[in-house]
Amino acid sequence: MSEPVSFDRIADRYDETRGGLERGREVADVFHGVLPRTGTLLEVGIGTGLVAAGLAERGRTVVGVDLSPRMLSHAAARLPGRLAVADARRLPLATASVAGVYLVHVLHLTGDLDATLAEAVRVVQPGGVVAATAQSRQEPQSDLHEILHDLQRGLPPRPDREDAVVDAAAGRDCACWTGG
Repeated sequence: MSEPVSFDRIADRYDETRGGLERGREVADVFHGVLPRTGTLLEVGIGTGLVAAGLAERGRTVVGVDLSPRMLSHAAARLPGRLAVADARRLPLATASVAGVYLVHVLHLTGDLDATLAEAVRVVQPGGVVAATAQSRQEPQSDLHEILHDLQRGLPPRPDREDAVVDAAAGRDCACWTGG
């Protein structure tokens, strides 16, 4: 286990380095297709709220947590009143309280993959969905778009690229999409 990574120091320029709202909407389009259609969604590692804003534009109710207060200060304009500073390994939500949980390129930053996934599964309702994109170990510079296109086409998880995520989710009462 390692320490989680906070993005406080880059919060003011994060959006411009990640494609801004346009890219957030692209990612939201994919998650909109795999997450439950009703109920509250939780974004773990919400950052500045780019993806959550895209889902909110589609009528979805999204709450979010992030380790970085400065990132959340940017997200607050997009999702007022629906944010909390929290560690992904100890979510401040009741058990079985959300319909779906999603994590966008955050699993490698939490410090403990097993604890992060266990928390996501704990807060998702029975039959709910935990969806995650993950950075490839073989291709650390791979682009998120490749991952999203795989999800969009409905491809199965790719254990050759992120087997730890698939192994950690196996046998839990949720569905888990991963990309690599």
